[in-house]
Amino acid sequence: MKHLYSIIIVFFAATGVSFAQQTQLFSQHLFNRTFINPANAGVADRVEAVAFYRSQWVGLEGSPEYQSVTADLPLFDINSGVGLSFYNDALGVERNTAVYAVYAYHKSLGKGKLSVGLRAGWVQKGFDGSQLTTPGGQYNDNTQPVHNDGVIPNVNVSGGTPDVGLGVQYSTAEYFVGVSLDQLLAPSLQLQGGNTSPEIALRRHINLHAGYDFAVANRWLVTPTALVRSDFVKNQLDVAVVATYNRFIRFGAGYRGYNGRSQDAIIAILGLQLSEQWQFGYSYDYNISELANVNAGTHELFVRYQLPITRPRVGKIINNPRFLSF
Repeated sequence: MKHLYSIIIVFFAATGVSFAQQTQLFSQHLFNRTFINPANAGVADRVEAVAFYRSQWVGLEGSPEYQSVTADLPLFDINSGVGLSFYNDALGVERNTAVYAVYAYHKSLGKGKLSVGLRAGWVQKGFDGSQLTTPGGQYNDNTQPVHNDGVIPNVNVSGGTPDVGLGVQYSTAEYFVGVSLDQLLAPSLQLQGGNTSPEIALRRHINLHAGYDFAVANRWLVTPTALVRSDFVKNQLDVAVVATYNRFIRFGAGYRGYNGRSQDAIIAILGLQLSEQWQFGYSYDYNISELANVNAGTHELFVRYQLPITRPRVGKIINNPRFLSF
């Protein structure tokens, strides 16, 4: 494993400063909207909680694994929504964990809502340098590794920093379109606890997300979606079409990439809505990049719970004591 992880040494630049990987990736992004854009918090008239698990590039040692949990609900009295969001991911010797509080303000506009959202929280990063090797290092199975490197730590190190995200979204009963910024302030953190203290700069990311519901032949709902992600250096496009029959079974297909150099995967999507409250989803990514020869694809699962909330009546309520017995 140490020899495989040696390639991750490029994570560190010679100056001791590096940039973090892209933000979390989900193939079924249609069902994780508040995680992608804080402006979506409380937009629907319901309490909603969704948990995702993603195992990427199965069979490739050290491949990414993601978990996320997001919950939100509307606050009708102040035209707002609030929520909490958590994620954990691991890539080789690197681990990232974060928790956020989410707030969104909603304003009726035309047939829909214009929402502005903010998320603020803490990001924690860990890096297990003991799993790496360097050309000039000294290694013995019974002792702590010595890399003889001024940047790469010899042990497991960690560090954290506050983080902020911002989003705007317009949504109606039929469609939504939004833009959000992750790691808005591009903060830096230092990994402490080892022989070195590398500094990590979290790169700012932008997400453009949209979807439209088409009702077809009464029992069918067809939803095309698109998600563009960028760190202002590299771009990624996800497109998908999901069809739902009789509000019960769901299937679809997607594609990640936009040209020969960026193509990544073809995606199959399946799902069930067992009740008004419970939904389940699964997707499989078939890799079409050069990594296809060294992995067996990507699996993603989610479970979503929804509890509708009755919107309060508009206007003054007058109690008449003549009818209190009824």
